[in-house]
Amino acid sequence: MKFLSIVIFVLLLVYGCARKNVPAAPVNTANVMKEPDAMKMPPTDLKNSKEAIAGMGTYNGKCGKCHGLKNTADYTKEQWIPIMDRMAIKAHLDTMEKANVIVYVQSHAKNI
Repeated sequence: MKFLSIVIFVLLLVYGCARKNVPAAPVNTANVMKEPDAMKMPPTDLKNSKEAIAGMGTYNGKCGKCHGLKNTADYTKEQWIPIMDRMAIKAHLDTMEKANVIVYVQSHAKNI
């Protein structure tokens, strides 16, 4: 009986510590711009651009997977750059996903 209790405890511990898989929103990368081109777009066009919409899906799916989502308007465009540099590595974002998330967060960033 003691052995069975230990086995159940270990299984519950492993299950509780296992990484939870949250599906990310699908991203169509066929028509997504490369990072430098996306940053050259006029600010008024960015909020509804394909890149911003794809970035929103990645932001909600992958960034929200590990922690609560930050309000994008709490940071300036400049403040988002080091945040994204650090967090893109942790979230295992590829170059395109990172570029799209940058377009999304910067298009909704606080204006100074």
